[in-house]
Amino acid sequence: MTENRFFIKRQALIAFLLCGIASAAVGVYLNYPLMFDASNYYVFSQSFISDGTFSFSNYMLNLRGYFFPLMFLGITIIGNVFGLMPGQSMAIFASFFAALIFTVILPGFYIRKNTLKTFFLRLFLFAVFMLFWSDLVYYPLSDLWGFGLALLAAVAFKAMLTKEKPLGRQWALAFLAGGALYAAYNTRTIYLFIVPLFLVVYLAFALKKKYRFLTLALSAVMIFAGMAAVCWPQILVNAHHFQTLSPMVNTVVGQEQTLYTGQIKAGLAISRYETMAPMADTGLKGALYFVDDAGEQLSETFQNAINAGWMGLIRFCVKHMFDLIGIYMRHFINILCVPFNHVYLTSLNHLNNVFMLISYTLTFFSGVFVVQTLAKKTERKKAFREPQTWLLMMILVVCAAILPGIVELRFFLPMYSMIYAIFIFECLNADYFKRIWQKKWRYLLLYIIILFVLVAVWSNTFANGDPTDVFLQW
Repeated sequence: MTENRFFIKRQALIAFLLCGIASAAVGVYLNYPLMFDASNYYVFSQSFISDGTFSFSNYMLNLRGYFFPLMFLGITIIGNVFGLMPGQSMAIFASFFAALIFTVILPGFYIRKNTLKTFFLRLFLFAVFMLFWSDLVYYPLSDLWGFGLALLAAVAFKAMLTKEKPLGRQWALAFLAGGALYAAYNTRTIYLFIVPLFLVVYLAFALKKKYRFLTLALSAVMIFAGMAAVCWPQILVNAHHFQTLSPMVNTVVGQEQTLYTGQIKAGLAISRYETMAPMADTGLKGALYFVDDAGEQLSETFQNAINAGWMGLIRFCVKHMFDLIGIYMRHFINILCVPFNHVYLTSLNHLNNVFMLISYTLTFFSGVFVVQTLAKKTERKKAFREPQTWLLMMILVVCAAILPGIVELRFFLPMYSMIYAIFIFECLNADYFKRIWQKKWRYLLLYIIILFVLVAVWSNTFANGDPTDVFLQW
């Protein structure tokens, strides 16, 4: 009995080590080649030491922050000591980071009491993630790291809001929250959206819990101190390249147009994006765009609206409101299609219907659970009383912000991670399936109707793939 209690109490650590070691071993064995973004990050990481000595001034000018490339450089140097290739070194660290996210951090938002069942649910969540997203672990890409850092910030804010803690611990949590929040933004600039949202959630719940003014004031100071501790290298980079002391990542590309604006413009014409690996059976490599015929016609009009300023943009949105709703609905439907489990595709002739069906099933039942929860007043109030609900919702805002742009599946890792977590920790219980079984024919019909509609849109999207447009310019 004592051994059982010991195991259950430390189940998160055990699950973390099991998953991390197993994934790291696979990553070293596979040793994926660096290509496209993964290769670019390696080049960026090496630019810090391009003249033989380390300097932030050496960092290559690009549209990405310093944090992930700097981390890549450090991990590569460590790997060199053990004779590992850069991709292998990153796969090891990313494996343990993914294990931390999916066996410790994300389950911590759902598990209230450790049991033997929750140990296996932690392993199951990691297994589902790896089934669909292992490439984000074995290629040195920033998506997993941006999401994980945002979750780490959410954990720190959640801990700060659990109850008012001694000032020393509160300061440490606030410093961690600020540092992780800025690191998430610097790694993936789209996470800028969650910075003010997390701060608002913290302030709202802290005031609701009647925290002392001193606690609030000093926590705010430490949050910004954490941000400052992580952002100063970016300031040095910006001072060298742009003669400005800004902590923001440069996202301006040609003619003062921001990267996000370019994404929005391109997103009108492109309903989905995939990357073809060099060994693809098509003989092509690079970007594969699935064109939206209706949106393509609006793309140039949108550019004119941008040139006319805010009023021009507002007029454009009002005039084309229903067109935009249709385009973005198709974007949303397209991200619900997961026919591959690879970031870089080797073939378009092997759309995996099994992957699509598994992913759709997980999404369907998780969606049903969310709708059922929102429909019940007591359950809804219970959920929205918890700061963790709001913090996770704020992370999903990132996915909503990406939706109008070029839809690339890996950008929606936060959404899918929460879908998996809801299914595993909320849906896999007797009460939920009892409710489903009581109305099984209704839910079966709904399952089939929604799937039919989705497949119709997906089929149209994949029929409009254009492999000749390589590396879209805007």
